[in-house]
Amino acid sequence: MKLQKKGECTKIGWEVFTIDKIYYNSNQSTLCIRMFGGFELAYDGKLINESSNRSYVLWNLLGYLVTYHSRSIPQSEFIDTIWADSFGDNPLSSLKTSFSRLRAFLEPITPEGTDYILSSRGSYQWNENVSYCLDIDFFESYCRQGSLKSLPRTERIAAYQKALELYKGDFLPKLKDTQWVVPLTTYYHSIYLEAIKDLYQLLKEENRIEEMVDCCAKALIIEAFDEKLHCNLIEALMLQGHFSSALLHHQKATDLLYRNLSVHPSGELNQLYHSLMSYQSDIEMDSSVIMNHLKETEVENGAFVCNYGVFKEIYQLVLRQSIRSKTSNYICILITIFENNHIPSLDTLNLAMPELLASIILCLRSGDVVSKYSGAQYLILLPCFEKDNALKILKRIQDDYYRKHKKSTLYLNYSLSPLLEE
Repeated sequence: MKLQKKGECTKIGWEVFTIDKIYYNSNQSTLCIRMFGGFELAYDGKLINESSNRSYVLWNLLGYLVTYHSRSIPQSEFIDTIWADSFGDNPLSSLKTSFSRLRAFLEPITPEGTDYILSSRGSYQWNENVSYCLDIDFFESYCRQGSLKSLPRTERIAAYQKALELYKGDFLPKLKDTQWVVPLTTYYHSIYLEAIKDLYQLLKEENRIEEMVDCCAKALIIEAFDEKLHCNLIEALMLQGHFSSALLHHQKATDLLYRNLSVHPSGELNQLYHSLMSYQSDIEMDSSVIMNHLKETEVENGAFVCNYGVFKEIYQLVLRQSIRSKTSNYICILITIFENNHIPSLDTLNLAMPELLASIILCLRSGDVVSKYSGAQYLILLPCFEKDNALKILKRIQDDYYRKHKKSTLYLNYSLSPLLEE
């Protein structure tokens, strides 16, 4: 059996990929090649992978040959595209030597009387006449099938699920910085994200909520910084009635995006937060019960810390009050962490920001509001303070932070803005 590259994937090939580690203990007559999440080849119960031989040159050469398996590749293309100046004074001789070593490396998984690598007139090609299955080909084929709107939803869902099962991670991760691999990594990753989001909508139309949760959770392991995936998971958890889990994930997602990308939640993420709040509020006729729910179970010392969406609404509320009374009784402060006139690295901020927040909370009162604005900034809303009083509070925050971090090269910058300009 040989995989039809642009047609439908064969059933036998799919079974090779979906039965977990089948090639370890089974006499498979088909060479199985994985390139997502790692590079490994298996045949007849024998497996070779990147730990079998750590030669970067051999795996780079094999990866390029297998990826472009359908065409004959000139020697000059290998030299120019893959290694450039790395072959020394005699690149052609070095290339031939590398292919000889590659054939020897593949020998344990090569059927008797067969050669995976064909050479002819100054070029090399993967032997298309051998029986093999390649995960990237299956992946693309099933994604194409899943995207066909002419097919029934159930067939599209099944195709997408098979495709996504194959995507174990980025394309050839150990070669990720290689020039020819970079665009393909981006290409396959974008197909993966498009497929997972399309699958989510199809599952939603079929009301297969548990599978919606499952596909989002798996996708976030591979791509943790896609906000739409977080939104989908929150929505699916809400549809399951797991509002506490949805709220917990909302908080986790918001913090993750702030901390790593310095971005604010989108309108969709904020809307989900409001929906969560409304879903959690059942009809209640006894106002005292509602008041008890609204109260904090235990009033914490120091400032009130909230996410940016809540901070923005509090700000808008007090701004309305100030406009109505025509007095500016609030001051907004933005504190930014700097190092040598630049924003510090992400690793530095991940340590410094919680420590700065601890100093802010310690130096503020329970009626003051604090929110993280970006990966390096906090917003503070102070009620009923003149500018001089606000500066005194800022000095207390700075003194407390610097006292605890005397050897640190970080410093705090700030700006003050009254709600209403005089």
